[in-house]
Amino acid sequence: MQLRLLFVLLLNFYAATILAQQAPGIRFQEGNWENLVALAQKAQLPIFVDVYTDWCAPCKQMDASVFKEKLVGDKYNKTFISYKLNAEKGEGPALAKQFNIKAYPTFLFLNSSGFLIHKVVGEKESGPFLAIADEALAKLADKDQLGNLEETFKKGNRQPQFLRKFITAKAKLDIDNSELFTELINAYPVDSLQTEETLVFIGSWLNGLQTPALQFLMQNYNTLSSSAKEKIKPRLFRIIVNRGMTSSINATHLLEYEQLISYARQLEPLNEEQYKYLNRLSLIYAGLTKNSTMVKEAGYKAIGTLMDVSVADVKKEDLRVYNELMGPFLRGEQDSTKYPDFQEEKKMIVNTYSREIVSKLLTVATAFSQTLPANDPARKDALRWAERANMLWPESKEVLSLIQKLKK
Repeated sequence: MQLRLLFVLLLNFYAATILAQQAPGIRFQEGNWENLVALAQKAQLPIFVDVYTDWCAPCKQMDASVFKEKLVGDKYNKTFISYKLNAEKGEGPALAKQFNIKAYPTFLFLNSSGFLIHKVVGEKESGPFLAIADEALAKLADKDQLGNLEETFKKGNRQPQFLRKFITAKAKLDIDNSELFTELINAYPVDSLQTEETLVFIGSWLNGLQTPALQFLMQNYNTLSSSAKEKIKPRLFRIIVNRGMTSSINATHLLEYEQLISYARQLEPLNEEQYKYLNRLSLIYAGLTKNSTMVKEAGYKAIGTLMDVSVADVKKEDLRVYNELMGPFLRGEQDSTKYPDFQEEKKMIVNTYSREIVSKLLTVATAFSQTLPANDPARKDALRWAERANMLWPESKEVLSLIQKLKK
């Protein structure tokens, strides 16, 4: 039965290859992930995967233009078995998590065994899109490509130097390497782990949270020199705060969040944007835990000087941003007909800055309304913020409902 299924898949593949000679553009294979890898192994061809969502405008742009071009089709049909994966349906969510996909479109290139060798995020014009195929093929020929390292690891290699190489390769492709760091921790004696060089290696290449390597690093963080801390701080903030704390707060894993915030505090001093991001998370955490003192502290910080910006100035900035974004289309430098959702996106661009301001005002005002008791004077400030949001975004049901709630 399995052989018959593979035979059918191969027939479909070769039929698609013949059709590709007649119709321009990439020919994407049908079927599930297991069958895709089986087909790639039989054909001994690498795999190209377009990871998309139904709501992704750049994904639709790639479908409507670049994927249909003859040169692109000729290159990809000859070199890869191509496949489309919806990240939110069927096998998509699990595979998106496996390959740590956070934005769309994401283009995956895998060897014929299904191991990742290259990953690229974001839409491309045809020239750069052809170039990333060549990049993938060059990596495929590299003996240290991730697919080969995966196979070596599965065979039992746990040598520290090999693990370092594998850890680095996964981090470069933005893949979780927690398991490998756990193996590395187990492979080293404690005194070797405590050297600045090893700690900096952990901080430079850590790309996951589910490993004792993170705890070990943060326990020894204050032993590092100032220059070492500055070197690893941006990555640690991204892994601990942008990913870890954000994920835990979204999933209401509050104990995990509290552990991670203790690590984040060790990274101080931070830059202004990093403090702002931490403050947004604090506001959400305070709302979940009904901590009125923390809600007010984080809320007033988040509002800052927003109320000092007049409605007229906000509208002026809306116009400036609109002209900047629409300029290439108005000057004829870009063709709007190539963007399937252009008219809908154009409506959103009209008030980009207003929506940014309204979002901040509503986030804090809502947190105050849900957390503070009715007699708290700070609710009056929340009402003013909601009323300003209504001036910038008139007749929004969400805003009007919030205003009524705050007036009670």
